[in-house]
Amino acid sequence: VQSNVFAAVLQADVNPEQPRTLATLPRIVPIDVSGVLIELNGTNLKNTDDIFIIDMASGQTCFETCRTALISPSEFTNPPSTTFGYSLDFSLVPTSVRVTLNEAIHQEVILGVCYRQEDSNLHRLRDTIRVGPPNPQNWTTNFVPRVGTQPTITFAGEGLSSLDTSKLVPLTSTCSSGPVTTTNAYVTSNTTTSDFTSNLEGTTANTQYRVCYSFGGNWWVEVAPLMTVFPNPIASYTPPNTRMIGRATEVTFPDFNITTHPELSTADEAKVVCGTCSCFTSTAIATPYGSTTSSVPTAAVGPFIRMGLNESAYTVCYRISDSGFAKIGASFSTVATQPAAATLVPATAFKGQRLQ
Repeated sequence: VQSNVFAAVLQADVNPEQPRTLATLPRIVPIDVSGVLIELNGTNLKNTDDIFIIDMASGQTCFETCRTALISPSEFTNPPSTTFGYSLDFSLVPTSVRVTLNEAIHQEVILGVCYRQEDSNLHRLRDTIRVGPPNPQNWTTNFVPRVGTQPTITFAGEGLSSLDTSKLVPLTSTCSSGPVTTTNAYVTSNTTTSDFTSNLEGTTANTQYRVCYSFGGNWWVEVAPLMTVFPNPIASYTPPNTRMIGRATEVTFPDFNITTHPELSTADEAKVVCGTCSCFTSTAIATPYGSTTSSVPTAAVGPFIRMGLNESAYTVCYRISDSGFAKIGASFSTVATQPAAATLVPATAFKGQRLQ
């Protein structure tokens, strides 16, 4: 008996998983931080969909087939707690669902998200949520932060970018709320470090501040340690004469005393810049005679600047050797040359005449 053998070909469309992507703000969730946002993006998402958050190390499965009953996997409990609180936001369906972790997680863990659409089986999304050490991990400055200076803060971490921001806040505030002491200015970054300048003109000596970092401006984290802003004992300068254009003036620093202020040294320096210039970025201004810079000649004598005047205003700057330049006092202005003109009488002079 001869039988006919044939193959039946079953064609089926394989659709991508939904949601397609999972993203967290920040990308690496820090330990002990609450309010983390998880965004699930895809198509045809609905507010009737089911979501479960599991510990990847627990062995929980999210795999359903047409032949199995519906699964309700045991969710992450955030030890030592027995429950884990999160809230769902379906306001952006059908393209996005947002999950907010209401509690801080106190351990390093990798979490998975199981998702079930109303017409599909439960499955685990390919992307996971990494909860790990703080990111950025730390920060350093290029010199000792003192009142009035502008140090560069370098953050070390993962996934840092030019979209990030930074600020200092007082201890009475948190990074996410309360008054801001200074907003740091972005300088440069790569994926593992980012630099910001921090203007400390509005800070208080011997005071600690929280150092805050935001990924893309959407999420603030506090980066340890606290920043202590140290004092700048040079608070004033003394120009001893009337500052007139065409004259010379002398700038001294009466607060210079190494005995009472041991942070001062012969390695300190002073400079004078234009009245609208910054002590942080400007070089000493040119002068008709003398010099607009000074080092410290001896431990008993502070910086001494003698300079000719030809500008309408000047700013005085001082740098303690372990720190950066800071503006000292208010800028000083000059007055016009007096007398402004002279008259010769008689106008035509001859040898032997007396002139007025």
